[in-house]
Amino acid sequence: KHEQLYSKYLLHYSLSSLFMELTQELLERIHSISSIPPHIHKIMDWIRHNYYLPMTVKSIAYDFNYNSNYLSSSFKVHTGESLIHYINKTRIHIARNLLSTYDMSIKETAFSCGFNDEKYFMKLFRQFEGMTPTEYKRTFYKKKTNSQ
Repeated sequence: KHEQLYSKYLLHYSLSSLFMELTQELLERIHSISSIPPHIHKIMDWIRHNYYLPMTVKSIAYDFNYNSNYLSSSFKVHTGESLIHYINKTRIHIARNLLSTYDMSIKETAFSCGFNDEKYFMKLFRQFEGMTPTEYKRTFYKKKTNSQ
C-alpha cells in the first residue's frame, strides 16, 4: 500500500510539473508574439494576403510610409528574420500548398506565388524545403490523390 501511495503522489507531482512547464512555455510564446508591434503585424498580414504581387523592401516601405532601412531593421529586431526572408518564406509556404493540392506546373506555381524567375523559385524552394519543387510535388501530390 505504501508503494502505491508513493507512486500515486509521484505521478501527480510529475503531471503537475509537466503542466507547469507547458504553461510557462505557452506564456513565453504568447509574450514573444505580443511583443511584435502592430505596424509589423500589419505588414506581415499584408504580405500574407498579397504574396502574389511583386514586392521589395523598398516598395513595402513606400506603401506603408516608412524609410526602407528603418523598416528592414525594425522587422529584423522584432521578428528575428529579415523582411525578404519572411516574404520568401510566405511564398514558399503557399507554393507547398499549391504543389500538394493542385496539378500545376512548377512554372505556374512560381508565377502564382509572386516569383518572376522560375529558377530562383526552385533555388529558394530547395533552400527552404530541402528538396526541389518537382520532388515535393511527386511526393505529396501523389499521396493526396491516392488517398482520395
